[in-house]
Amino acid sequence: MRERSGKCTVESLCAEHRRGMRKSAAEQFRRALTVPVTRGILRALERHTPGWVICLELRVLCNTTARAFGVPERKLRTWSAEIALQEYAVFSAECLNAGGQDPARLYREAYRTGARVRRLTGFTEKRDLERLVFYLYRNLGIRMGGQLPGEVTVSRCYFSRFYTPEQCALMSHVDSGMIAGIFGGGKLEFSERITGGCGRCRAHFTEGCGRNRAGFNGAAADAGRPPAEMRGFPGSKNKLNLQAAIIVFSGGFLWIRKKQPW
Repeated sequence: MRERSGKCTVESLCAEHRRGMRKSAAEQFRRALTVPVTRGILRALERHTPGWVICLELRVLCNTTARAFGVPERKLRTWSAEIALQEYAVFSAECLNAGGQDPARLYREAYRTGARVRRLTGFTEKRDLERLVFYLYRNLGIRMGGQLPGEVTVSRCYFSRFYTPEQCALMSHVDSGMIAGIFGGGKLEFSERITGGCGRCRAHFTEGCGRNRAGFNGAAADAGRPPAEMRGFPGSKNKLNLQAAIIVFSGGFLWIRKKQPW
């Protein structure tokens, strides 16, 4: 019985190892096809981003914020980027005014969304991830510069007119979780804030394993795969995949049209 049990264990481990190797090879093949296309799309969107693409990004962020604060989801029904940005700013300020927020939950929910974004783009190189973060924040009216990982500055922040210094400090856990999710782990710490009377925000992002260095146990997710608890939100993955597919299709069309005018 012991030999048979040991044999089954060895066989099961070997089978699991083979499945892992096949999965790893499939993931490498998928990234080899996805990354060059995604880079081209990102370059096209950096040159010109349609307003409705920004609205889709704000809808994803609005859903993430609602889950983080444990409040009903707010529907952004406009396709005007300016109006959608204002509506989200007001919504997030209302959530902050309600009180009783858990910083760990804010980080955790933002991390999950960031990890999905990383998986959808297929990016793994730091320069690609940095460009992606700066682009996504630019769409939100936040001018971010510097280096990730490392020191970053924010010269302009749309939300500084809506948040108090205390609310800004609390909302920074969402920024920390989002960037950490995109980079596969880490923590963003601010030393200066516009809401605190400074001319710009200064922060340092430390990359690392989410469980050990993020600052909140259990907040980290596998960068290539959403954590198990993330699958409990009905339809959230499908919504994000659909919106990402629309962005990819539109971005690819813009890029192709730029290369080959009709």
